Amino acid sequence: MRDFTDRALDTAVSLGAGYADTRVVRRLSESISIKSGRVEGVASGETEGFGVRVLVDGAWGFSSSHVLTAAEADRVAALVGLDEVVAGA
Repeated sequence: MRDFTDRALDTAVSLGAGYADTRVVRRLSESISIKSGRVEGVASGETEGFGVRVLVDGAWGFSSSHVLTAAEADRVAALVGLDEVVAGA
């Protein structure tokens, strides 16, 4: 996971971010439905995702995704808005 977050940060910095951070979240959940003292259903789930936050010339940007791949780390870091901020748009 460290390689993944480092890649997102490296992409953000290479596009001009003066500051960048990334966070990865993985959530596990379980639920049990009970009606009148009887179990009606049991469910479990897992979700994961990451976000990249940057500061460029006093402007904050943020982007996120639920896909944890190297290509997605690059894409999300680029989506933060660095191209527009750096270009002055």
